[in-house]
Amino acid sequence: MPFPFRKVHMIGIGGAGMSAIAQVLLAEGVAVTGSDLEPSSYTERVQQAGGIVFFGHHPSNLSDAEAVIVSSAIPEGNPELVEARRRGLTVLHRADALALLMEGKCSVAVAGTHGKSTTTAMIGHILSQLGYDPTVLVGAEVINFRSNCRVGTSEWFVTEADESDGSFLKFSPTHIVITNIELDHPDRYPDEEAFFNAFVQFAERLSEDGLLVVNADCPRSSKLPFKLSRPVWWMSFGIRNEADYEAHGIKRHPDGSWSFQVQRRPKSLGEVRLKVPGEHNVANAMAAIVFCYEVLGVPFSFLAEALSTFRGVKRRFEIVGQIGGITVVDDYAHHPTEIQALLRTARKVFEGRIWVIFQPHRYTRTAKLWREFGPAFTEAEGIWVTEIFAASEKPIEGVSGELIAKAVSECEPNKLVRFENDWDAIVDELVALIQPNDAVLVVGAGDIYKIAAKLLTRLSNAAGKGEEGTRVLGV
Repeated sequence: MPFPFRKVHMIGIGGAGMSAIAQVLLAEGVAVTGSDLEPSSYTERVQQAGGIVFFGHHPSNLSDAEAVIVSSAIPEGNPELVEARRRGLTVLHRADALALLMEGKCSVAVAGTHGKSTTTAMIGHILSQLGYDPTVLVGAEVINFRSNCRVGTSEWFVTEADESDGSFLKFSPTHIVITNIELDHPDRYPDEEAFFNAFVQFAERLSEDGLLVVNADCPRSSKLPFKLSRPVWWMSFGIRNEADYEAHGIKRHPDGSWSFQVQRRPKSLGEVRLKVPGEHNVANAMAAIVFCYEVLGVPFSFLAEALSTFRGVKRRFEIVGQIGGITVVDDYAHHPTEIQALLRTARKVFEGRIWVIFQPHRYTRTAKLWREFGPAFTEAEGIWVTEIFAASEKPIEGVSGELIAKAVSECEPNKLVRFENDWDAIVDELVALIQPNDAVLVVGAGDIYKIAAKLLTRLSNAAGKGEEGTRVLGV
């Protein structure tokens, strides 16, 4: 059904989710204005699609908007939100707007603590490659789409479902894919039971004839179908445990690709070869395969071919530079489990030493999980932990990145572990230590990706000048 408002203003339009919604609205003929603090690739895409973006927040930015869309990051005191309420305009949360866009569509909502962006992108890519012309909204840039959004013309609508603020409970999807369920967002969920119950409530919103896909390797995800108030159509996938769909014979090849055999018990379906690395991406691909094979009913070979051309998502093991045999990787990982998976993958990909610069994300997450970060960095030669990226949270007394550095030091007493918030100092020390075949992983969900450019500039300068006193390149 058509979106009920023809002129909307979006506060915080530069966010990954907000900018994707803006692009879909513009494609539907809705006039979109929006505001954010500074330009970004996301605001640029909105402008290219025909939206008007203001930088800075001011009541006059609302102009003649009929409705205002906000994300959870926008405080009640925002001057534009205050003005919208003064005028009596309809104020929609980002999830409300997304739910309206999903109405009447054959929708696929992908939720889970880890891997939902990549899994969403994989499903969207498969549908696109097979000619289904889906609309796809992802919380990061999909390399194949060259955007965080793909606007299609069919009934297919694929989106991430965000559990962080509970807003996924506003959706009523046709189909649901759960990648995994592991406690996160302690600012909203006090314990594992509360977190799990949110996913139960979400799964209850599945349509009567929809498919629920769950992860047999995740204890919470695998028991989800048995906690629902009604029987549902569900299928499981696994790379370790027994499941309806199993991945066997996982291999990394010299060209950097990863392959595995897919079995839909008891029948073997065939091989899949991925360009994106790591067992965690095998699991993501399995989730996508289960959904597409069961719901689309297409030959398995079509799915395997589509996945072989999937190039990944930005900031997910993204190689941002290689200079003199040193590789710099940017990754969004910010939870202990994600970091462990990232480093396990890096250990299989790179022959040399692995160095990590990690920026913790949110005070509440750090306060709850700091001890669990300790054993997450086992594969690293050295670790620099910066101060916490607040993500709009207020500081908590006694909580800082130093807690995580302490936890890592206790687990890795013989390794280099630093708490350092001076990025230039981190780069200086790294340049003096790294050598050809080493890899530097820049890790975190905040703005730590910016340090990668600093490091690459220093490495480039060192290569060009043959800088004495550094063992970086030797060329």
